[in-house]
Amino acid sequence: MSICRKRDPLKKRIAVVVMGDVDRSPRMINHALSIANLTQSYSVDLVGYRGSSLPKAVEDHTRIRPIYLSTTFIKLLQRLPKFLYLLYAILRIIIQMLQLCFNPPCVPLLFVLALLKTLRLSRSEIIIDWHNYGYSILRVNRVNKALVFLAKLYELFFAKWGDHHLCVSRAMQVDLVNKFGIRKTPHVLYDKATKKFRPVQDPNEMHQLCKRAGLVEKEEESKTDSTLFTELADEKGREARYRQDRPVFLLSSTSYTPDEDFMILIKALDLLHQKVMSLKQLSKGFKFPRIQVVVTGKGPLKEHYMQIFDQRNKEAWDGLINIRTVWLDIDDYPLVVGSADLGVCLHFSSSGYDLPMKVVDMFSAQLPCLAYEYPCIDELVQDGLNGRLFKNEEELCTHLFDTLKNFDAVDKTETLRRYRESLRDFGRDTWDDQWEKVMLIGGKVINESK
Repeated sequence: MSICRKRDPLKKRIAVVVMGDVDRSPRMINHALSIANLTQSYSVDLVGYRGSSLPKAVEDHTRIRPIYLSTTFIKLLQRLPKFLYLLYAILRIIIQMLQLCFNPPCVPLLFVLALLKTLRLSRSEIIIDWHNYGYSILRVNRVNKALVFLAKLYELFFAKWGDHHLCVSRAMQVDLVNKFGIRKTPHVLYDKATKKFRPVQDPNEMHQLCKRAGLVEKEEESKTDSTLFTELADEKGREARYRQDRPVFLLSSTSYTPDEDFMILIKALDLLHQKVMSLKQLSKGFKFPRIQVVVTGKGPLKEHYMQIFDQRNKEAWDGLINIRTVWLDIDDYPLVVGSADLGVCLHFSSSGYDLPMKVVDMFSAQLPCLAYEYPCIDELVQDGLNGRLFKNEEELCTHLFDTLKNFDAVDKTETLRRYRESLRDFGRDTWDDQWEKVMLIGGKVINESK
């Protein structure tokens, strides 16, 4: 991802570019909004592939212009056999170069920008926002080792052409200096969710949300008085309340990619089911809440996992646990996060240095999270304070059991209340606050006097 700033004072535009679906890159959307709202003289070209829909704040903004790249040829290339991956990679780069060169100044490919700067064909400054490393993603996807090596050399070389650098964690900041040899120390700009992420505590709001999202019992889809978690409290249908028999709302958001092993959660739920059934056999009075797992997102492995979800729902969990997938409107997603009781994050980071945006979303809505443990995750999830960390399905099963036992439909559990209390101040320092400090005041990455 890159940000290109033109130095020409008569044409003050900044191109915020992501080589992916724009709506699936909240960080770059946040950059665009901050530039448009917090600077006095810059307008924004938001460049990438057309996804589902952009937030209304972007679509209605007079200083933000979405520019969508064509995906026609890319989709044709994706049909090539796997053994032609090298050909696919080369052709895709060429197509992207042509697209971007025909739509100046939107040039995200670092070697293209370096070439233009070398030939003095562009006076744009390059701001590279590092949220991960491309070569590490290729490695996780089991791409040919030679290609991974070349990709690493490519990033190591062209990283130095950036005029400014941003990154998402302290650990990545150190790595960029030590491994990439970047002389100008990168600025750490932590991801922050928008103000739309907040706790949803009104049963009426949650009731309407569940209806829109399809979170209703299968046999009740035609009814209007009940959802999985709420029901109408009076015959006139004016007020809703939480169902006393409602399940725990366990939320996980995923892109269904190889850097998230969703089988860890599946196996943990298998173990939890076995544990609860064993305890019920030992003591007839033992009670444990039902769990409704809601999985949001889309990606290449979704169909594979949906088959696993369906099999487990039908054959394995005896109604104690259920998994449902939903695809949400971009403005409903924050409300679903704010409505859940507990989150699970399976992201393990291909580089070991990025932080999952989904956890930032959860914490901004005061939703505690159980997160997979890797080197820098403790910059976000503090074990035992705002959630728990796990390394395998056994640890995740233990955390789920300890966190959810004695669950109450309204008061939840003491552990969840304690985690939520520790998250009250998480969203106090907003994205705009830190963006302004880094980009305008402290780091002066964007200098409006130029």
